[in-house]
Amino acid sequence: MYQLNSIGALESFLIAIGVLFLGHFVNSKIPALRKFNIPEPIVGGLIIACVISVLHYNGINFKFDLPLKNTFMLMFFATVGLAANYKQLVKGGLKVFWFLAIASVYIIIQNAIGVSFASLLGLDPLMA
Repeated sequence: MYQLNSIGALESFLIAIGVLFLGHFVNSKIPALRKFNIPEPIVGGLIIACVISVLHYNGINFKFDLPLKNTFMLMFFATVGLAANYKQLVKGGLKVFWFLAIASVYIIIQNAIGVSFASLLGLDPLMA
């Protein structure tokens, strides 16, 4: 029998802050994470995702109330570019431009495949 636990908006926000602190703690204890610049939210989120998965398979489910999720996601993605360091990009030299070229080709391929499959399935190609 599955048990559904509903977690309110404030509690969800506080858990998210706790996940961030957990990631910071783990990153401070494992040098390899710092060496390879693994972000603290990723580390904490992966740990909590594993815990929630184990709980799910043991019959305990959580439903998080996330009214500000879209707002925070927009804020995050809008500010990611502000952290770009142009000196580091120039220091990367030709490798950075090769990466940009390869990534651009793969983006075009990904979009072409998505639009093709949407058309084959009778969906609006803009959905892809």
